[in-house]
Amino acid sequence: MKAWNKLLQKYQDRPYRSLGWLSLILICLSFAILIVDGQILTVWSLHRQKKAFLIELSDLESKNKNLKLEVSKMESPDYLERKVIEKFEYLGPNDLLFVFSDDDQKMEVIREKVIPR
Repeated sequence: MKAWNKLLQKYQDRPYRSLGWLSLILICLSFAILIVDGQILTVWSLHRQKKAFLIELSDLESKNKNLKLEVSKMESPDYLERKVIEKFEYLGPNDLLFVFSDDDQKMEVIREKVIPR
């Protein structure tokens, strides 16, 4: 008890300095309690998840915008015809196919596709 009284007397002469140390100790203690309790880790984890979800949301919004544009283009018959030609390599009865290749094997495969024997 005497040691405690000596400590209190020592800091009574310098009240602001003791208040600084006391506040620092309280802050450290509160952080230690929050870390042990896991609240800081939970908040940090939720913050990271929020960032990831916001990035995913922006990606999905841009994909949605592109898909809406694609759907609006599909109303045009010219666009549909171009897509069929690109995707299925469709040739109409009056279309010509020009194939340029340095590799003879590739030419043979393409020739078999276009002109079946």
